[in-house]
Amino acid sequence: MQDRLIEEHRGWGTLRYECDSAGQLKHCRLPEGSKLDYRHQPCGQLSSIDLNGSRLTSPQFSAGREQERQQGSLLSKYQYAEQGRLHAHSVS
Repeated sequence: MQDRLIEEHRGWGTLRYECDSAGQLKHCRLPEGSKLDYRHQPCGQLSSIDLNGSRLTSPQFSAGREQERQQGSLLSKYQYAEQGRLHAHSVS
C-alpha cells in the first residue's frame, strides 16, 4: 500500500502497522510482541480493538460520532456541539 506508515521507530522500540485494502488500520504490533487488532464495520466505523485476542474496547457510535468507550473499568463519554465538534469528554 502506497504512502502508508508501516513502521514507527521510537527510542523505546518499533511499532509495526498493517492496513486493509481500504486503508484502515487492521493490526499494530507492539515492541514487546503484543498485537492490537482493529475491527471495523462495513461502513468503516471502528467496532472493536483486541489485544492479543482479548477484547480491549468496543466504542459505541451514534450519527457517526463516538458516544462511549469502555476500556477496563474506565468508561469514556463524549458529547458534541451542534457543529459536530467535541464539546465534552468525561471519564468515570
